[in-house]
Amino acid sequence: MSITQNTPGPKRSFRAVLCVFALVGLLVVSIGAYYIDTLRDSMKEETNRYLQEIAHHVSSMVNDRIESTFTALEAIADTYPRLSEEKRPEYFREMEKDYGFLRLLVLDETGRGETLRGTRLDLGGQPFLKAALEKGRGASGPMISTDDGQEVIIFAVPLYLDGELAGVVAASNTTETLRNTLNVESFGGAGFCHIIDINGDFVVRSPNPIVEPIAGDNYFAVLEQQGVLDSGYSIPAVKEDIAAGLTGILYFSLEDGIHKAMAYVPLEMNQWYLLSVVPINAAGVSEQKIIQQAIFITICVVLAFLALILALMSIQRRNQRRLWEIAYVDPVTGGMSQAWFNGKAEALIRNATPGTYALASLDIRQFKLMNDLFGSQAGDRVLRHLHDVIRTRLKQGELVSRIAADTFHLLLKGGNQTELRSRLTEMAEAFNAFNREQKQKYFLPISVGVYVIDDPKLSMIAIQDRANVARKRKAEEQEQGLCRCAFYSGVEQEQLLREKEIANRMETALAEGEFEVYLQPKVALKEERVAGAEALVRWRDPERGLVPPNDFIPVMERNGFIVQVDLYVFEQVCGILRRWLERGIEGIPVSVNLSRAHLRDSEFLKKYQEIQRRYGVPGDLIELELTETLVFENLEALKKVVGQIHDMGFRFAMDDFGSGYSSLNVLKDVSADVLKLDREFFVGEQDARSRRVVEGIIGLARNLKMRTVAEGVERMEQVAFLREAGCDLVQGYVFSKPISLEEFERRYFGWED
Repeated sequence: MSITQNTPGPKRSFRAVLCVFALVGLLVVSIGAYYIDTLRDSMKEETNRYLQEIAHHVSSMVNDRIESTFTALEAIADTYPRLSEEKRPEYFREMEKDYGFLRLLVLDETGRGETLRGTRLDLGGQPFLKAALEKGRGASGPMISTDDGQEVIIFAVPLYLDGELAGVVAASNTTETLRNTLNVESFGGAGFCHIIDINGDFVVRSPNPIVEPIAGDNYFAVLEQQGVLDSGYSIPAVKEDIAAGLTGILYFSLEDGIHKAMAYVPLEMNQWYLLSVVPINAAGVSEQKIIQQAIFITICVVLAFLALILALMSIQRRNQRRLWEIAYVDPVTGGMSQAWFNGKAEALIRNATPGTYALASLDIRQFKLMNDLFGSQAGDRVLRHLHDVIRTRLKQGELVSRIAADTFHLLLKGGNQTELRSRLTEMAEAFNAFNREQKQKYFLPISVGVYVIDDPKLSMIAIQDRANVARKRKAEEQEQGLCRCAFYSGVEQEQLLREKEIANRMETALAEGEFEVYLQPKVALKEERVAGAEALVRWRDPERGLVPPNDFIPVMERNGFIVQVDLYVFEQVCGILRRWLERGIEGIPVSVNLSRAHLRDSEFLKKYQEIQRRYGVPGDLIELELTETLVFENLEALKKVVGQIHDMGFRFAMDDFGSGYSSLNVLKDVSADVLKLDREFFVGEQDARSRRVVEGIIGLARNLKMRTVAEGVERMEQVAFLREAGCDLVQGYVFSKPISLEEFERRYFGWED
């Protein structure tokens, strides 16, 4: 028997081993291929998740920024009607500075208006104007400012004057403001964000210098013309998602050949969308490299496929760590990125009671000068030094992050202002400690604004805005050293809460008779006796006592409830006059104030006449007062009302005369029976010039057959001057403050009941 015939075993055994190896190799290769495919999908899902997380963070910041802008505008629109004409421009300038608006102005319902710089605008037909008037809020797309040629976005909210829609309060911000909000460090600076509208037109382009050059204003058109989309993706599908307000991911390449992933997330304004884009090679190890590594390991360690799996799992973990660092670590300081800080700070604040935390917004004064003199690398070293100084002085549960440029945000525990100021001053001194051994010292002072978080439900943007507003205000003189620190006061918020409480209580208060009529006497100078009175309303709250008129009257004027209060006061006055007539008191007319809100109803005087007739009071005992400033709002309507007042037998008094800009025109156009000189004539010391002005007004009124009343008089030397000048009546604290009906009757009539 030959060996060949008799020894087939080893050959068959060798073949069997080869088959086993082949099967094992095929199995391992199959497992490896399966795992590689799974890993590819897993990495893609991981990339999608991180990309969407960043996109949602940025969209939340953009939404909060827009909401903060509208909240500020609504507060301005609420305050605007309460200001005099001369105070409004200064108020607008202060608000432009506080909130960083480029321009702030009022547009009428046709879109016409004028900026503080005198530029006339006509924005009629703009969709944002219609949206603001009909829906309460509106924002434009990018526009070119007529003042300085900057690209701006205009935000607008309705403006109500005397309860009627009068136009909008509008603010323009450069697109740079929103662009800075998009400038979130992500994926090592390789990621970037755009804002587009529902049609794909750019609203704000990314400020990231590495963004791909795009020719054209429509992103959809760019993708359709230049884009190469991954399998399973299409532009029509993206358009359908955006039209339906959905989120999604798109993988594509443009002419630059870089493979990218784009997350699209809807914003809350104007059907805008946020596009968050990142090159795939910046989001993790390239797909080709992973495949090559997997094949190499598979060939080398066919029998050790478990080690291969463990190695690949290790790579995956490293990639996750890298993604985390890129997304959440600041590249300059090595500390928390803005996105990580916002997320972690928000979680801590939401779970804390009010006053537990304070947010400090800190920057280095004149830091730009340092960059200009010593370069950006030296500037980065200073920023890292400041970050390390702050971080080493934080308590457990406190945070710090560089937000942008040289601005840092600190989340600190405690609401005690003295303690917080002391800690921040100590940080500033430690930051400048390098000067101790220097012969020529170079100090780096810091400015800090602090908001003690009394409302944990506020958005992070709102919290940060309050700290930023405090930082931009002038701090106290004693804090002008290394640390200039200012705290957010919250005065505006307290005022809103008080006004809300008044609005909630006013109807019940009227129904339960909490409003009282006080009388302030008018003294006839020639006869030296009380010859009239003005009826003034007071609110006696059962819990708070007497509420000052300045606290509740402006609120009621804004919401229109003042009309009911005026009618109530008028009926009380008619009852008082009826009581006096029945007891033999005649010839003492009482004046009643009319709010401008009445002018919305052309028939409002019929209600007054019906009440007067019901009580049987002679019309010449009633004076109806309107302010001079109404002339400038609607002269024709005022003249018509004055005519109706005279037709009904009432007397008409022009209140606050001299507070407007065209007082002589008032005398020419409006037939008044009584002229009340504004109290501003009698504030402070009167010089010879101001006395001649008052004498001239009194003489002019006498020639026009009008009686004159000087209100707000507080000193007897003023009374002597007015008597000499021929003024008929004086009303003021020099004789009496407003007093209750009982006190008035006891003091001037001698009644005890």
